[in-house]
Amino acid sequence: MKKVYNSIAVLSLMFGFSQTMNAQTVVFGPEDFEGTMDATTGIPTGWQETGLSDDGIWAVGDETVASSQYWAVPAHPSGGVFSFSNDDACNCDKSEDRMILPEQDFSALAGFLTLNADLYHDGAYGNIGSVEVSTDQGTTWTEVAVVDNVPEWQIAAGFDLSAYAGQSGVWIAFRQNDAGSWTSGFCVDNVSISNSTAPEPDASVAVVTGEYSITPLTQVTGSIATEALVSNTGNADVTNAVVTSTVYDGAGNVVHTETSTPVATIAVAASESVALTGYAPTAVDAYVVQYIVSIDEADVTSANDTSLFTAVISDSTYARDNGIAEGSLGIGSGDPGQLGQNFVVNALDTMTSVSMQISNASGNMTGKPISATIYDTDPATGAPVNVLANTEMVMVSETPDSMYTCVITNGLELAPGTYTVVANETDENITLATSSSIYTAGATWVIFGTNPWANSEDYGFEVAYLLRPNFGEVVESTVGLSEINDNKISIYPNPSTGNFKLNMSGLNASTVDVSITDVSGKVVLNTSFNTVNGGLNAPINISNVEEGVYIVRVNGDSSIVKRIVVSKK
Repeated sequence: MKKVYNSIAVLSLMFGFSQTMNAQTVVFGPEDFEGTMDATTGIPTGWQETGLSDDGIWAVGDETVASSQYWAVPAHPSGGVFSFSNDDACNCDKSEDRMILPEQDFSALAGFLTLNADLYHDGAYGNIGSVEVSTDQGTTWTEVAVVDNVPEWQIAAGFDLSAYAGQSGVWIAFRQNDAGSWTSGFCVDNVSISNSTAPEPDASVAVVTGEYSITPLTQVTGSIATEALVSNTGNADVTNAVVTSTVYDGAGNVVHTETSTPVATIAVAASESVALTGYAPTAVDAYVVQYIVSIDEADVTSANDTSLFTAVISDSTYARDNGIAEGSLGIGSGDPGQLGQNFVVNALDTMTSVSMQISNASGNMTGKPISATIYDTDPATGAPVNVLANTEMVMVSETPDSMYTCVITNGLELAPGTYTVVANETDENITLATSSSIYTAGATWVIFGTNPWANSEDYGFEVAYLLRPNFGEVVESTVGLSEINDNKISIYPNPSTGNFKLNMSGLNASTVDVSITDVSGKVVLNTSFNTVNGGLNAPINISNVEEGVYIVRVNGDSSIVKRIVVSKK
């Protein structure tokens, strides 16, 4: 299952986008929720809220106030506060949470009516956001539209209310609906209603991405930026919709541009997939893809004409997550098991380590071991079958959220195929970080007790794990080094941000040479230290390097090899 991304909210400032509208009359708003709120409801005076929840129903605040453990709300692109309903925090009955605009009188209006709002609705865990209208003061409601599930703010999303022109006593509501289960939430900002006697064509574009957020260059088999989704968000048909695609490298240089075949007609509220040739990356980089949609008509809203996303091509890392830890999952204390996800290896390569992010805000994982296991899979189901390798164990630090890298001793050569990378839970709930805004059905797995392997969505969790295999040169193993030598040296903290201490004792040598390399053998530091009374306590700073595993070689009385994990989380 592919996910649709519209990242204009994140990158609009970079490219200087602005919003324009055709001539129209604003008949309500805009309401930006920045004023004084009603002391009873907590939403603007004159608005209503109804629902079954016991948390105040709707509230107003910024991204910090709106967010909770398993639902991370991004800041609005313009900053400030907005209205929200959070089912994750409440975990109560939010199936009927309506925030209702002041009653509208459209009796003197003809032509076209459009409701516009900035919305954040990721649809995580089955959440439903919608726009509804009532003409009998809330006794019955008619659904106007279901809000798209998008992992970023949707700016100036439009909804056609023209059917209610000429009517009075119109109630309009934003509805949060958890469908009777535990879900995420719904955010609303900058609400307005406009009237026009002329049709208001409006086309929007969103990026359709593949399953992976980061792909090693060795595993790239095709092109990026090969599909866009064009939607008619206006009140009139649009014609000859064309998507122009531009791909920029990390330095901002244009490396690819193309224009799609026109889509002849897109009806109101309909969407069409647009195919593109795309760009075949040839180098490690973070490529920014820009889509711009144009139509024959004068587009009423330009804010949704552009969509961007970043396609990361790495030298070694494979990822399904977007790097944003919105929650965590584990099996539970006292219940050993495994959580993992599938990765497709397209070309012969060597997996050298596995990185995983552990959420340790409670401190329960401090000092606990973590490791990973790699399986081959059943071709029919994708389920793990045979163990191919286990990583070395790493101890979890006190850091609330940190990425840990577990090395595969001597590496694991993998032929093309599908493999499952799993995180191992022992006696403590592993709290493996998850992202709900990017998800592929059938890609994640869990096993515990006497239960067979099952997908995480079978338990109600539509997430990606922050669990990433790494490929490249084989890392030397520290296994087998003499106990005497190993006891002479300690590195702490490990993992670190790149600032750490090298401590040694029982030395005869007057000087110690230290060399630090990455897993490919590239030297990042060469230095020497004088010993004092047969010991050494030296500060080392390699904070300028990228996250990953580094090899520390110390030459004094003998040669000793240690591993340091650099994590910036």
